[in-house]
Amino acid sequence: WAMRNTRVGSDENASVQDGREYPVLERSSEGREGERPEIVVVAPKERESSGEKRLEYVANPVRHTASVERAPLRMVEPGETEFDIMERAVAVLRDGNAEVQDRVMALGILEDLCHSIDNGRDLSTIGGLQDMSKAAEQENDATTQKAALWAIATCTQNNPHVQEALVRLGLVQKLVSMVERRDEAEIRAKCLLALAALLDSTHGRDAFQHDTARHTAVLLASLMDTSNLRAIRRALSIAGLLLRHNQEVWAVPLLDSGFATLAEHLLETHPDTDVRENAAAFLAIVNVKIKTPSFV
Repeated sequence: WAMRNTRVGSDENASVQDGREYPVLERSSEGREGERPEIVVVAPKERESSGEKRLEYVANPVRHTASVERAPLRMVEPGETEFDIMERAVAVLRDGNAEVQDRVMALGILEDLCHSIDNGRDLSTIGGLQDMSKAAEQENDATTQKAALWAIATCTQNNPHVQEALVRLGLVQKLVSMVERRDEAEIRAKCLLALAALLDSTHGRDAFQHDTARHTAVLLASLMDTSNLRAIRRALSIAGLLLRHNQEVWAVPLLDSGFATLAEHLLETHPDTDVRENAAAFLAIVNVKIKTPSFV
C-alpha cells in the first residue's frame, strides 16, 4: 500500500468529493497467494511535531478471505474520532440492506479498534456488542459469521467489561450450540476461539459450568475432530483453562469422559507439533491440579 495526500490541505494526489479533499490509498499489486488485497481503514491522529500539532493518517490493514468481493475503500474525515468510526461501523451492521462486503469491513474496523479496552467498553455502551453477536449467528451468511466471530474473540480478550456484557447476552450458550450443529471446520474453530476468550472470565466460566456433561461432550467431540487441527488445539486450551480455574467442577467430567486419555494419545502420536504442545500443556495442568498416578 502507498499513502497519498498525507498532508491535510494538499491538492496533490487528493481525492476530491463535494468540494472537500480526503486522503486516499493506492493498492499494492503484491499479495499472498489465495488472498485478496487488504482493505485499509485510514484513521486521523493528531501528533505534535516541533511544537505544532499536525494531522497524520495511520493505515490499519484488515485481511479477509478471497471469497468476498473487494469492498469499496472507505474514506475517513479529518477530525473524526475512533468513537465516530465505531458508530458508523455499527450502523452498517444494523442496516438490513448492507452488502456482505460492507458488513465484513465494518466488523474488521470494530475488530481493529477494539484492541483498545476503552473502545471495547464504548462499543458496549452504544449497543454494538449486541449487533456483533447477532452477526455471529448469521448461519445463512458464513462470510459475515466468520468475521463476526473473529471480531468477538478480539474484542473479548483481556476486557472484563466486554466479557461480562457478552455473557449477559447469552453468547456462551449460543457459541456452544453453533459448535454442536455447524459442520464447517472454520466456523467451529472460530466459535471455540470466541468461547475461549469468554471463558477467560469468571462470568463466562460460571455460565459454562451450568451443564458440565453437555459442554464436556462438546470439547471431546472437538478433540476427536481429526480434520480440524485448530478445533483440537482450542479444545485442549479451553479444557486446561477450566481445570486451572475450576478444578473442583471440571476434574471428574474431563477424566471420566476420556478427554485426558485422548489428550495423552495425541501427545504421543499426533503428527502436528502444535497439537502435541497443546496436549502437553493440558496434561501438565492435569498433573499439577489432580495428580492422578496415571498422569504422573
